[in-house]
Amino acid sequence: MPLPSAYDVALAAERRAAARLLLAHPLVTSTGPHSDTFPLIRRHADWLAQRFQQVFGYRLLVEASYARLFKAGLGPGSGHRLQRPSTGTPFTPRTYAYLALALSVLVTAPEQLLLMPSAMTFKSGGSPTRISVR
Repeated sequence: MPLPSAYDVALAAERRAAARLLLAHPLVTSTGPHSDTFPLIRRHADWLAQRFQQVFGYRLLVEASYARLFKAGLGPGSGHRLQRPSTGTPFTPRTYAYLALALSVLVTAPEQLLLMPSAMTFKSGGSPTRISVR
C-alpha cells in the first residue's frame, strides 16, 4: 500500500482540526475565540457536512460569518448506557472514547482490512486527544 502524499496528510489534518473544533464548540464564529480555525471549517464545509451527517446524524450549517453544528440527541426513552457484554458493567467515558476511535477508523476503512494497520490508525487517532491507547 503506497504512503499518503504530503497533500493528503495536510488535508486530513485540516479536516480533523475542523471536525474536532466543531465537536467541542458547536458554534464557531469568524470573529470569536476560534476565528483562526473558522477558515478551515469553511474550506471543508461540504466534506464536514457529509461526514457529520453520515457518521453521527448531525447537521452542519456554514454561513459567511459562522458555522453551527446541530447535534442530534438520543431522544426520549433511550437514555440507557452501553454495557460490557462480559461483565455487565456500564461503559465509562474512556470506554466510549475508545469506541468512538475504533468506529472512526472503521467508517473509512476498506471492505477488507488488516488488523495491524487498523490498530496503528486507531492508536495514532488517540494521541492528540490525550487518550492513552494500550
